[in-house]
Amino acid sequence: MRFSTVYNYSKPIGYPGAFLRYPLALLVAHYLVVYGEPEKFYEFFYMPYYYPALLVSLLITIMVSEFIYWSTKTLDHYFSWLEDYPYRISSQIIIGVALPLVVVYWYAKYYFSVNGAQANLDEYWRYDYNLVACFIIMLNSYYLIFYIIRIKVEQSRERLPNILKIPLSSRDNDWAIIYAQKKSCVVIDFSGKSVFMEDSLENTIKGLSTDNYFMINRSDVIHYSCIEGYFPNTSRTLELAVNESIAKGRKFIVSQRKAVAFKRWYVGRGKAE
Repeated sequence: MRFSTVYNYSKPIGYPGAFLRYPLALLVAHYLVVYGEPEKFYEFFYMPYYYPALLVSLLITIMVSEFIYWSTKTLDHYFSWLEDYPYRISSQIIIGVALPLVVVYWYAKYYFSVNGAQANLDEYWRYDYNLVACFIIMLNSYYLIFYIIRIKVEQSRERLPNILKIPLSSRDNDWAIIYAQKKSCVVIDFSGKSVFMEDSLENTIKGLSTDNYFMINRSDVIHYSCIEGYFPNTSRTLELAVNESIAKGRKFIVSQRKAVAFKRWYVGRGKAE
C-alpha cells in the first residue's frame, strides 16, 4: 500500500487577489508620476506626457508588487514567520526588499539612458527612488501583518480542548518516534530501541501513514499510539505526554503553528478508534 507523506497541515495564506493589487498598483504609479509636480490632480489628464509616464510607472509597479507577492507566497511554504523567524526575516529582506530595489535601480538607469534623459536621473534618485523604496518596504510589512492576523484568526476559530486524554490503542512493531539529528535522524521503536538513520528526516518519513504519524515541529515526528495526552505549554505550544519507556526523558513540543492542526488530528484519530 502506498501512503502519502506525514501529516503536516499548513493551510496557505490567502493574500488579496489581483482585483485589489492592480488598482493599488495604479494608484501608486500615478502618485510616482505626479509627486512633486505643481499641477492639480485633474490637470494631469490633459497633459500628453502623463499617459506614457503612467504606463511605464504602472508596469514597473506591477512587476515589483507581483514579484513581492509571489516570493512571499513561496517563502511562506518554506519558512514560517512563527517558527522560522530568523531565517524568514533574512530571506524576506534579501528577496522581498533588497532584490526589487536592485532591479528598479538598474532599470531606472537603463530607462533614462535610452531616452536621453540622464539629467532627470539625479532627480529620480532624490525623490522617486525613495518613494519606491518606501512602497516596497510597506508592501512587505503589509504581507507580514496580514499573515500574522490571518493565523491568529484561524487559531481563534478552532474550539478544541487544551487538555485531552485518550486511552492508548494496541501497539505494533512500527516506528514510534523519528527525530532529526543534524542532517540525519534517529528512529525509536515501541520497545524504546534507538536506531541511527543516515538519511535525512524528510527522506526517512516518506511513505509513513498520515493517519498514524504527525510532524509536531520541524524536527520531531511521532506515532499516535505512543501519545498519552497533551497539555498547554508556553507561547501557545503544546507539550505531549509520551510513554516514558519510549521518550526516555525527552520532551516533545508541538509548535504554535501546528498546535491547532495537531488537536484536530489527535481528536479525530481518537474518535476513529
